[in-house]
Amino acid sequence: MRAIDLPVEIDFLHASSDTTGTAPGALHIFGDLATDIGDRDVLVVDDILSTGNTLSAVMTRLAARWPRRLEACVLIDKPVLRQVPVDVRWTGFAKPDAFYVGCGMDYDQRHRHRPDIGALRFADGDPG
Repeated sequence: MRAIDLPVEIDFLHASSDTTGTAPGALHIFGDLATDIGDRDVLVVDDILSTGNTLSAVMTRLAARWPRRLEACVLIDKPVLRQVPVDVRWTGFAKPDAFYVGCGMDYDQRHRHRPDIGALRFADGDPG
């Protein structure tokens, strides 16, 4: 954001899909936008796109607020896991299925501080 030389506003919506098995795929919103996005250009920025369930639900929810334009970008796309089609305008990297950390992404609150992005290796092959 520091490199963008345009008048922009930043707002946050924290969303995730249930991965515990109690309600698979159910969308959980932990915080909503404080900004009215009606008739505005909105860019949704996401770290990792895998199944598409969460981003698709967020885009549908935001589209109901009548933005002038609604686009999405993701840092890492894992297309092999896609269950729901999602229109993403910009993608940083398409990667295979792995658990990525660094640059703000974490595993159990660890590795978030790393200045690079890497895939964790687990002894049993399963991060869960």
